[in-house]
Amino acid sequence: MPDGIKGFFLNLKGLFTSDKTLKSRVFQGGAYLFFGTTVEQGLRFFRNIILARLLAPEAFGVMAVVLAVNNMVETFTDIGIRHAIVQNPRSEEESYLDAAWWLSFIRSLVLYMIVFALAPSIARFYGNPEFIPLIRTATLCLVFAGAMSTRAYIALKNLDMRRWVTVWNGGGAVGVLLTLLFSFFMKNVWALVFGLIAESFIRLLLSFVFTPHTPRWRYDPSSFRELITFSKGMFGLGFFSFIFSQSDIFFVGRLCTAYELGIYSMAISLSNLPVMMLTQFLDKVGMPALSAIQDDKDRLNHAMMKITYFLALAGFPLVAFIWVHGGAILSVVYGNAYAAAAMPFAIISLSMLLRMMSVPMAQVYFVTGRPGLHRNFTVLRAVIILSLFYPFIRWMGLTGAALSGLVAMGAGYGFQMFQLHKLTGYDWKRMVRMIGQSFGLAIVFWIIQVVVSNIVPSNNIINMIFGLFICFAYYIAFGIVLYLKEYKHEKLNNLQGKLINMISGR
Repeated sequence: MPDGIKGFFLNLKGLFTSDKTLKSRVFQGGAYLFFGTTVEQGLRFFRNIILARLLAPEAFGVMAVVLAVNNMVETFTDIGIRHAIVQNPRSEEESYLDAAWWLSFIRSLVLYMIVFALAPSIARFYGNPEFIPLIRTATLCLVFAGAMSTRAYIALKNLDMRRWVTVWNGGGAVGVLLTLLFSFFMKNVWALVFGLIAESFIRLLLSFVFTPHTPRWRYDPSSFRELITFSKGMFGLGFFSFIFSQSDIFFVGRLCTAYELGIYSMAISLSNLPVMMLTQFLDKVGMPALSAIQDDKDRLNHAMMKITYFLALAGFPLVAFIWVHGGAILSVVYGNAYAAAAMPFAIISLSMLLRMMSVPMAQVYFVTGRPGLHRNFTVLRAVIILSLFYPFIRWMGLTGAALSGLVAMGAGYGFQMFQLHKLTGYDWKRMVRMIGQSFGLAIVFWIIQVVVSNIVPSNNIINMIFGLFICFAYYIAFGIVLYLKEYKHEKLNNLQGKLINMISGR
């Protein structure tokens, strides 16, 4: 392998730490996770293409509300079992795993009973009695998720991504295929509900097959105390994150038609694809790696700076492409009816990029045992978005819903940088300059896309193909620049080493 390429990949492996064993585990685990996530999200993408042609937009609108209800109840009582296991040094002890499993399972049963009781009220709110059986059935997925083997999270902590990918992404992939099968026979929203339940149940089975654990009831005061203490810091965090990410479904569902909600929810789903792939990698690989250097603030800051800058350089041009060709993308992927969500799709894509860039910051709060700081960010973001939703949707419809999220995410991101500066000495001014450079490059990229789209024949598909070619050329140039930068860095290090050896007489 040439020195330059070798140096580039070694630099990637050493992003978080200089420990060779951990570097290897991060690199290998990341490769497994990237493969598993790519396969699963790719299947979801093609599933949505097929479902958009089998089911009416109203079915996706109804399912969006059902999912939002499930997520609302789950996140409101989130106790952070996965984060607690990854973060706690004694989490591999059987007593700790047993305590974590029982807390998770009992919580899931309580949640199911709450949703079962609330279903008629939710149906009355939307004036649709069909919601009662749909919500009560779909909520079974919460019970299956709560009963998963807690040893699956130990695999995650140890960066044993082969097991985690088999359980999580494998279950997701099978669930996607079953949803398609159900849709060919049912052709209504029940196909989506049964697919959701099947996905959760298969993950439950796979978790006990590949990460076996037999939970026993035993009271270990220290384990329960540690879990509850961590959970106090997590309380409300998931709920406020939910308000930002999914409360628009409730507002759009109430103020707009089910048809409009279906179009809007599918635009969100498409913009989520690259975000889900990268955040899965950052969350499942980045957090264990950052946990290993949680006491070294300089290295934490360096890792965050480098990841964020890379995401900005890679993400802003993609957002620019969506702003120019959003309508064509939605038409090709889902059908002409969905092109009506072109502007919301573009705005959501920018909001999603900012959300993705904030992930490393949130992870620092978790690995340093300060989840309450992340809650401050989610509360601020939730307050802003709730104050904007009603007037913005009334004024601008679906575009207003998307714009509310962008304003809230932008304000929250700035607040994150300020908080992190106080915690670790994070150089937020330098980060602002780096993001500004990336955004300026994206503006140039956007201008090129607009000019090319006005020169080539007036056909959306042809314009989009030209736009994709420009994107491809940009990423090739981006990769070459990174390669040359690392190649020169490697050569400089070799030269310095030779000079030191000469001076020392070795």
